[in-house]
Amino acid sequence: MKHIFTIHSPITFLCAVSVCKALELKQQDVIIISAGYKAPFEYGTVVKAFHEVQSGIIAKLRAFNVPKAYDRYIGELTKGEEFTAYIDLMHYWQRILVTNPHCVTFNFIEEGTASYLKADTLTEITHVAKNTEFRLRSYSEYLTQLYFALRSYNHRLLNLPFWPNGYRYLKNVTFFGFSKHCYPGISEENKRVVSFWNGDQKNGNLSLSNAIIWVEDSYNKQYVTDQKDTETAILNSVRFINEKYGKTHQHWVKLRPGMGKETSEVIPLLENLKVNYTVHESEMPLELIMANSENVVLIGARSSLLFYAEIMGHDAYSYFYNLRNRKHSAFEGMDFFWDTVKHIPLITEGVDN
Repeated sequence: MKHIFTIHSPITFLCAVSVCKALELKQQDVIIISAGYKAPFEYGTVVKAFHEVQSGIIAKLRAFNVPKAYDRYIGELTKGEEFTAYIDLMHYWQRILVTNPHCVTFNFIEEGTASYLKADTLTEITHVAKNTEFRLRSYSEYLTQLYFALRSYNHRLLNLPFWPNGYRYLKNVTFFGFSKHCYPGISEENKRVVSFWNGDQKNGNLSLSNAIIWVEDSYNKQYVTDQKDTETAILNSVRFINEKYGKTHQHWVKLRPGMGKETSEVIPLLENLKVNYTVHESEMPLELIMANSENVVLIGARSSLLFYAEIMGHDAYSYFYNLRNRKHSAFEGMDFFWDTVKHIPLITEGVDN
């Protein structure tokens, strides 16, 4: 029996390894399919996602029937053995994976904040098709529907629910996460809370003890309508952190995957205030590093890293409520998150240099 994990980020990789450890899976039976993310170390067999290895016109033509081509790819990885799949959300590739004839069952692993959201609107329930209207209104939308049909995505495949709670009544499906708050709507008996794997504490370099870490957050650019709001919130946070922890702590900046310093929202403000900082460039998941550290302080808006830091015993602060011109989002309904993470006080006056 093989065990196939689909990952795309540091937290999904760390959760995959943590689940393997909790289930005591043998590494020779583990296959990790990584999309758009380079795993920092080998665990089991780590391979690229199918669409990343299809280069050239001939290869793409051979894979024109996407489900059948992906089935062949999985068959090559498993050598025809049956397997259990572990996915975060039901994206298109995951739909093909769990309906593979050799997939005996599937489970969910934590993805980050998305694993804690309540899909309580039509927009959220149909999140996987969020760029499509509920009515076809243009030729491009007709062509999109035709494209899916030609590539052999049939209605039954496309109708599989996107969110984990759409599978809450399936037998033998386990929902793995790092806290009991994960997967709203799922019964406790179907959840399994796993501990953060800490690298078996073999690497002494996995530590940022006593560090202050600024987390770049995708929320700001997606939901904040006034860029000045973000700047003010971060500047106020710098003052608060300096007053509480002093100006002698080492500051680090955790950029999002693929982000450069030139697009950072935090770095220019730290430089303007003459705060010395270091960009965190380690390939190791920050969650793994925090599991090997003490007295870490994190600051951000609504990143899942803030929540993870708190449940590991660190201090995490959010400037979310200082973002006054923000669009409503499902994140505001995560009461457990806001009850766990500390809040930067609402400060309106200027920031001291």
